[in-house]
Amino acid sequence: MPGTFSKASRPRRPGAYVNFEATTPTLIPPASASTVAIPLTHDWGPYKVPTRVNSYAEFLALYGETATPGKLAVRQCFQGEGLPGRPGAGAVIVYRFGLVSAAKATTSLQHSGSIAALRLDAKYEGTRGNTLTATTQANAIDGTAST
Repeated sequence: MPGTFSKASRPRRPGAYVNFEATTPTLIPPASASTVAIPLTHDWGPYKVPTRVNSYAEFLALYGETATPGKLAVRQCFQGEGLPGRPGAGAVIVYRFGLVSAAKATTSLQHSGSIAALRLDAKYEGTRGNTLTATTQANAIDGTAST
């Protein structure tokens, strides 16, 4: 190699040189004082009653896991912008509204043919209650059907 060798001035190969530094991200908890109110159309949950939920998991427990746009809006409220200094809401007040024709799903269990033994009503108005089922089984002691 032509030239003078020096430890202070070594040649560098062409390419990109990257130094990684591990740092801990700054986590900011949700603002407990910030509350968001969302009116939504959903297929299950408390109907025409303002309900405060403090987490997305609590919302799913009350309103169910469905693909309605209201669920996505509530999730976004708790998530926030996902940027440092911009956390999500501390609570969401959900008001579920719907059509006047919204009704609770209902069914009757029969005993001995046509005698109605038990009437079952869904907890909330909405279409999710239409997919709930009830079954009867034979009594283990005397073999009669129990309801």
